[in-house]
Amino acid sequence: LEPMQSSSPAMVSDSTPTLLDWVSASGAFEGTKVMTGRSLMPVLNGDAASVYAPNDVRAIEVSGNSALYMGDYKITRSMPPVGAGLWRLFNLASDPGETTDLAKSEPQILDGMRQEFEDYSADVGVLEMPEGYDSAQQIASNTAERMLTNYPWLYLIFGAVIALVLVAVWALVRFVRRARTS
Repeated sequence: LEPMQSSSPAMVSDSTPTLLDWVSASGAFEGTKVMTGRSLMPVLNGDAASVYAPNDVRAIEVSGNSALYMGDYKITRSMPPVGAGLWRLFNLASDPGETTDLAKSEPQILDGMRQEFEDYSADVGVLEMPEGYDSAQQIASNTAERMLTNYPWLYLIFGAVIALVLVAVWALVRFVRRARTS
C-alpha cells in the first residue's frame, strides 16, 4: 500500500475567514489582529484542492494545548490533566491515526517544528500557562463567576440551601442527644 498523501487539513481558524468570504465581508476590523486562518471557499467551489501549500505552517493553541502542522508532520502538546505537557511528533502521511510518536527517532524535525511554534507564538501573542494551570477548573470558576454576576439572586438560593443544611444538621444533633439521654 502507498502511504496516504497529506491533504493539508483545514483548521478551526479557517471557519471565520470562510464565512466572511462566503458573505463577501471583509475580515479586517479596526482595532483587531489579523486572522491566522484562510478562506476555504476555493476548495468548496472546487477551484483548489487545498488553500495551504505542502509546507505551509498551521498552528493552534488553547489553554496550553498546542498543535502545529507542516508538510506531512504534526506536533502536539497536551497539558495536564489530559497529557504530560510534552511535545509529540507524528507523520500524518504514513500514520494518519497518530499512533507512533517520532519525537525520539526524529529529533531534528521535532526541534524545527518547535521553533516554528515559538515563532507562531511570538507572532500571535500566545501566553504560557502558569504552573499547575487546569483549564477545566478555570472554566468552572469562570462559569460560576459569570452566573453569579448575571444572576445575583443565586446568592439567595445558595444561602437558603446552606441555611437548610445547617438547620437539618442542628436538628439531627438535637435528636441524637435526646435519644441518648432518654
